[in-house]
Amino acid sequence: VIQGVYFVLASSVTADQTEKPCIIHCPIMIAAEPVCAYCSNSEFRTFSSYCSLDGANVCDNSNCIAVANCSCNANVQQ
Repeated sequence: VIQGVYFVLASSVTADQTEKPCIIHCPIMIAAEPVCAYCSNSEFRTFSSYCSLDGANVCDNSNCIAVANCSCNANVQQ
């Protein structure tokens, strides 16, 4: 799995359990496995914060649950 840089926008973190979109920004890339190479605005679902992703669909925020609108493997790493 190609590692990406994942960060949480501190100003968006909330303590409630309201489901919010976690936007993924995927650059064009070539890889041995699908890593959202053609997705520019897919999203994780999260209950705590907004997130941004560079490189691959790798999530190190345990609140990021699933990938939608992107044909790639959702490798959620906690």
